[in-house]
Amino acid sequence: MNMKEIMIIIDGNIVTKDILICEKDYSRNNYKVKYKKNSYYSYNYSSSRIQVLTKPLLLNLDDISIFYGNEKITDIEVVYDFVNVSGNHFYHIEFKNKAYEDFKGEELKILIDKSQNVFNYMKEVAEVTSLETDDGKKLLSEFLNRVNLNSLSLSLANYLKMSNNNNSGNTLNYLIFPFGCNSSQYKAVERAINNKISVIEGPPGTGKTQTILNIIANILIRGGNCQVVSNNNTAIANIDEKLKKYDLDFFEALLGKKGNKESFIECQKVNIPSFDEYENMDLESLRNEVNCVADITKKIYESNELISKLRHEKEELNLEYKYFMNYVKNNNLNLVDVNIND
Repeated sequence: MNMKEIMIIIDGNIVTKDILICEKDYSRNNYKVKYKKNSYYSYNYSSSRIQVLTKPLLLNLDDISIFYGNEKITDIEVVYDFVNVSGNHFYHIEFKNKAYEDFKGEELKILIDKSQNVFNYMKEVAEVTSLETDDGKKLLSEFLNRVNLNSLSLSLANYLKMSNNNNSGNTLNYLIFPFGCNSSQYKAVERAINNKISVIEGPPGTGKTQTILNIIANILIRGGNCQVVSNNNTAIANIDEKLKKYDLDFFEALLGKKGNKESFIECQKVNIPSFDEYENMDLESLRNEVNCVADITKKIYESNELISKLRHEKEELNLEYKYFMNYVKNNNLNLVDVNIND
């Protein structure tokens, strides 16, 4: 059975590699099938149970990436795309090591991936132009070669828009704001938690540190961990200062340069805050209370946003009315009252 030319689906399952012979009996409108494991017997399948697909399309691998789940399938030699009468796709993938695998269309994500070509070009340029250390290492080239674009769960893959699905799969519906927030900060935290990648911008003094602290808190209550990085020490110091202010620095580790790492290891806190008072707490009731407060908070900020929008629309209408009345006055026009109920 040449799998490059034919794909056989029986009862919704791809069975091509198990089939020795598949022949159609036009007089009975069914198929006679012999399996490789038991070639002495033949089985009859009605046309409603079997699909025999032919004339596949050979996919161009230059500008696409193929993912199974969130992980990229690598070392692909060729991909054959079979389509049934309903428009459903089935793929036969052959690998460079001569192995092969068949997939239903819904099992794969096939993405147009121009970013991969750009990134490969950057790596090639870095290999040629990168500055070398005294021992001959090309730092930029070395760092770029470490970058992994083979998983859609990675932030960089989403930043390069290799996937249109930006939802993070958040397991909790509610948000907490132990460091306080305003309407714009609420929205920033909400988007950061519910999306795989989010960009928050703002001038100094707009509460970015406060927003970061609230994002950290929401990551922690979801059982996650996080890394906070910056191109200067000031931003990190601000976060560290706030955590120390609230005696919450016991779960942070200031890393980065070698001295910070050594200091963290050598200066481990012996006395971690006691949580004995929370041992007998009814966590389910607390969770319900937090959820209720979070829902109220969300409604308040949504209402504030609507009020702000309506206030802006009112100002625009008042300005338009002012210009209209000036136009009427300057052109000696008479206004006529119209009763819309008549």
